Amino acid sequence: MQIMKKDLQEINLRLREKISDNMKVIGFISPKGDFERQTVLANLAVMYSNSKQKTLIVNTDSSKSVYQSIFNLKKSEGLIDYLLDDNLLLADFIQQTDNEFLAVMESGEPENKGLDYLSNSFKFKKMIENLKANFANILVDIKFSSNDLEGISVLNSCDAVIIVENSKITNKRAMNKMLRSLLKNNIKVVGYIDVKK
Repeated sequence: MQIMKKDLQEINLRLREKISDNMKVIGFISPKGDFERQTVLANLAVMYSNSKQKTLIVNTDSSKSVYQSIFNLKKSEGLIDYLLDDNLLLADFIQQTDNEFLAVMESGEPENKGLDYLSNSFKFKKMIENLKANFANILVDIKFSSNDLEGISVLNSCDAVIIVENSKITNKRAMNKMLRSLLKNNIKVVGYIDVKK
């Protein structure tokens, strides 16, 4: 645990060198390895919240989530539901953790709603702007593929992006394809974390 804490502090130090104070919204993506991406994001969120920085995790990945088990959250509606219904209050979808400085907005259950819920980029961007007033850090978990227009839309709402990968399982071709897509769409990548096991 001490090694992981030191690694996270090193990651944070290097990220803070590249991220200015006005960059509150950081997207986390990976070409493969959802568990690794979500684990790094959750640990950074805990580190920020332990430093009394009000932090929110926004999970856009409806396929998997480690956040419910890590933070002992109840299964509930989330981002998908909020984005699909204009009559809902944002605060109703943010779950407070045991740490008063850390909250999570889960993706919700897609059921038969389709995966294009993020195509409403205007509402997502507006939501992020509203959240910026209440949180020092907004860490966005994004399941991303190179052809994913919804993912690009979410990435464009982020001030900066961090790539998390496990180079032992990631195909180099997939990584290069993702990097080309990010470059083509002018996504600001500020960091790269390789979480070799």
